[in-house]
Amino acid sequence: METAGAALAGVAGEDGCAELARLRNQVHDLREKLRTRPLVARALGVLQERYGLRDVSTTNALLREVSQRHNTKVRTVAHAFLAAPPPSSPKAMFWFPGRLVPPSPPLTFAVRQPADRAALLDLVLDAALTCLSASAGTVWLTDPARGGLVLERHRGLPPEVVRFFHRTGAAGTVCPSAFRVGAGAVATELATDPAFTEEVRQVMLATGVRSVRCDPLRGATGLCTGTVVTHHHDHVPTLAPAAERKLERICAEAGTWLVWHVRTTTLDVLEHLHREARETGSHSK
Repeated sequence: METAGAALAGVAGEDGCAELARLRNQVHDLREKLRTRPLVARALGVLQERYGLRDVSTTNALLREVSQRHNTKVRTVAHAFLAAPPPSSPKAMFWFPGRLVPPSPPLTFAVRQPADRAALLDLVLDAALTCLSASAGTVWLTDPARGGLVLERHRGLPPEVVRFFHRTGAAGTVCPSAFRVGAGAVATELATDPAFTEEVRQVMLATGVRSVRCDPLRGATGLCTGTVVTHHHDHVPTLAPAAERKLERICAEAGTWLVWHVRTTTLDVLEHLHREARETGSHSK
């Protein structure tokens, strides 16, 4: 990591901007792998031992195959696998016998049910941008395996800003506090708002952003799953009461849908992992 840092420090001049961005992304990716490696390794060990899988290579291939099949990050699958109570037996037909899948919660702002999480987040972001007459914004969701809020969707941001937020997360913005208390936050003057670190402030000011509004995606149970943020080149507009209630309803419905989706898809992934591991383990003996 010191070598990578030295490489970053040695890049200078306009010709080095692209190389600097590339190296920063490499360092970010390396840090993420180092941060989640113990989690994934622990999951591989438990998975191999529980189902009697032949070796780590077989176990790793199985975990990654299930991850790809469900379009879920490996670290997320590993975290869910370790957090869930084990099945009654590795040979049991189902990990969660008799599980009933509840219907998806209604979304009054959607013409039809979104096909997946990404589609839902796009709907929420588009709705927030429309309500607040903004041309740029982001959606952040919790990542239990990584910790904190991670950037999931964005609109109208320059590529370098997207890379920056992928690298830093939501730290140094209004998002963490809005998420923590489950209430909206408005930064009317980005240049002086103490919620922003100087690094984040300069990155956003360089794009012409002067104020932001952050709304939590808080569902019916009170659980907050993330935030939606709009970026403004002038002041954040004051919404009429009806428009304010509409945006609140959109965020609440989205939060409820996300809680449902996480619980449903997580159990689907674990059930699939159990089935594949059970069958693979039986063939290894």
